[in-house]
Amino acid sequence: MIISGWYKKEIFYNQNNSYHVASIQAADNRDITIIGYFPKLLKNEFYHFDGDFINNNYGKQFSVSSYELEIKKDEASLILFLSSTLFKGIGKKTAKNIVSHLGTNAIDKIIKDKAVLNQVSGLNDIKIETIYNGLIIHYEAEKIIRFLLKHGFGNNLAMRIFKKYKTNTIATIEENPYRLIDDIDGIGFKRADSLALSLGYDVFSPFRIQAAINYLFEQYCFSEGSTYLTYEELIKKSSEFLEPNIAYEAIKANIETLIAKNKIINVKNRYFLPILYNSEKTIAEKILNLLSIETETTLAEDVNTIIATVANKEHITYSAKQIEAIETAMQNKIVIITGGPGTGKTTVVKGIITTYCELNRSQKDILSQIALVAPTGRAAKRLSIATGYEAQTIHRLLGYQLNGEFTYNEHELLQCKLIVIDEASMIDVILLSHLLKAIKKTTKIIFVGDINQLPSVGPGEVLKDLINSQIIKAVYLDKIHRQKADSTIIACAHDINEQILTSDLLEKQEDRNFIICRDELILDNLQFIVSNALEKSFTLDQIQILAPMYKGQIGIDKINNHLQSCLNPNNGDKIELRYYNKLFRVGDKVIQLINRPEKNIMNGDIGYIKEIFTSEDKTKLIVDFDNNEVEYDENNLDDLQLAYCISIHKSQGSEFDIVVLILSKSYSIMLRKKLLYTAVTRAKKALVILGDYEAYKLALSNTRETKRKTTLGEFLQKTPEKAYIKIDNFKFKYQKVKDITPYHFLK
Repeated sequence: MIISGWYKKEIFYNQNNSYHVASIQAADNRDITIIGYFPKLLKNEFYHFDGDFINNNYGKQFSVSSYELEIKKDEASLILFLSSTLFKGIGKKTAKNIVSHLGTNAIDKIIKDKAVLNQVSGLNDIKIETIYNGLIIHYEAEKIIRFLLKHGFGNNLAMRIFKKYKTNTIATIEENPYRLIDDIDGIGFKRADSLALSLGYDVFSPFRIQAAINYLFEQYCFSEGSTYLTYEELIKKSSEFLEPNIAYEAIKANIETLIAKNKIINVKNRYFLPILYNSEKTIAEKILNLLSIETETTLAEDVNTIIATVANKEHITYSAKQIEAIETAMQNKIVIITGGPGTGKTTVVKGIITTYCELNRSQKDILSQIALVAPTGRAAKRLSIATGYEAQTIHRLLGYQLNGEFTYNEHELLQCKLIVIDEASMIDVILLSHLLKAIKKTTKIIFVGDINQLPSVGPGEVLKDLINSQIIKAVYLDKIHRQKADSTIIACAHDINEQILTSDLLEKQEDRNFIICRDELILDNLQFIVSNALEKSFTLDQIQILAPMYKGQIGIDKINNHLQSCLNPNNGDKIELRYYNKLFRVGDKVIQLINRPEKNIMNGDIGYIKEIFTSEDKTKLIVDFDNNEVEYDENNLDDLQLAYCISIHKSQGSEFDIVVLILSKSYSIMLRKKLLYTAVTRAKKALVILGDYEAYKLALSNTRETKRKTTLGEFLQKTPEKAYIKIDNFKFKYQKVKDITPYHFLK
């Protein structure tokens, strides 16, 4: 619908994204609050606003999708407009001169070429710029934004594009729509290509071929985890992705062009995206540099004395391996501590912090100079609860900003003296390089993680490469400790790691149950299990279903749709919105799919939909992530997915009171030992495996992993020709403790 009225006052305006809240006086004299993404408007001017009314926490407001300033073409109106507050320093006399010289088409002439103002007396360069810029913002912007809206861009994205290119927006897009990929955050190849094709752009254009090559390169590295491709792989993947009638020679020529533009780096038939090459190189250089700098060595006797004092004070009996881990952390610049569930990694972290503080107790506020970090918000929260010390995400420590940059970097260093990095297996090369660049030469670094878990979602295999380099001291915790001994889940996890088929796997335990079930009965059984747990006062936040694959009859998508209809049905009392093939309702459990540090949410964070607003041309919803309310609109709804069931990869770094793991031979392409191990170790108090026993055995026996191609190990050796040591088949020797105290679950 369209409402028209006079713009009265600005209530709120965000300079970064042009989000606007304002008051207008409608033609029928109503005072209406308008909201949306549009530039600052001219007070007391008459506008036409297209949009719809919505109800939210602030009451009834009009959500604007597009707008148009009504400019009358008669001389009197033009003089009044050009002498308005929009054009500071331009009075009625000057405005009258402009209209007198340029006529009633003055605005069109000025926008086309501001030089026409040179013929008007009384105007200097500053006034000419004032008039021109004012017209661009309040007149030309409308035409450009309407063009962008017509081609499928939302208001927020349209405003960001306009702010980037100004009056050259349409010309720039028509010349090379693929520039949007590099210039505008949130626009990828598919969106730019869709726009290009709708404009009739040449499919054989070098701009398109180069954008496609870069896109598939990124897709491969960020989905498969490798940091480079061989030339043969790059050619093959490019030709498969592009139309069959695009010749090999054209692809090869455009690869060479990308190399010349430094968008691809070629080193000995290894082809890298610059960000990945530079990230691995930076990590290696920083670590080698840190290790080369001599620091004051703490005497072993002093460390042992402090550890004994800490153990006595905290009423802890450290094992020999735990003492070794704390000693090693105190006496070395960089240390890796790895081990499976229940082996006391958290106890060691607490011991390291306490011992470090005791050794440096003469220093003021020493605790404030220690940073505990993890790659995700959920992992950081878990670390904080487990240790009793404040923990945060790596992005938050580095001070991530709205412009995508970090406050702390190689120019502005962190003041931390000790950094403990938990869930180190989850860190990709890009994030670690940013962290290491911001660390002082005197900083001590402790990596903590489980090498047997799945590697990072992003490119690289950091923890594995660091261990394989053998230049960093590593301590392997290999004993399950008494405080965790009441968990048959942990015993099962270590059996998986050893490829042992747990003897009582099919026997119901107090904290573990394997329910054999045919594929066609899984959804019904799953509904019963979750409903039963909810009846016993567990919450959806405590219960997490895990599965390996999204597609198929018992894939994640199907499970989510089924559980949504069972657990959060719409009986006419639910607000919902459909976004392509996704359906969201108020109350739904959802997961964030990509990092958005500017909103304080990260890939894997789970929340609940609190509010939904819909209109003919605008959708918006509010998600509550642990009291952090985040707004989504049509530009970022792809970030969200239902989370009653999530992938095992997305569960990394999290623990849940109850995990229900779905297993089926239909997942055979994904069934691997590491995947099974990671899933089982997500269960904190209870584990239910639902599905096929043969699928479990298949996963247990399959140690084959997709080999990630990385160069970090070689960079760390300073000799690229030297191969790094494999760790794929490394096995821990765990001491299993009996005397199990049962956890009573779902009797």
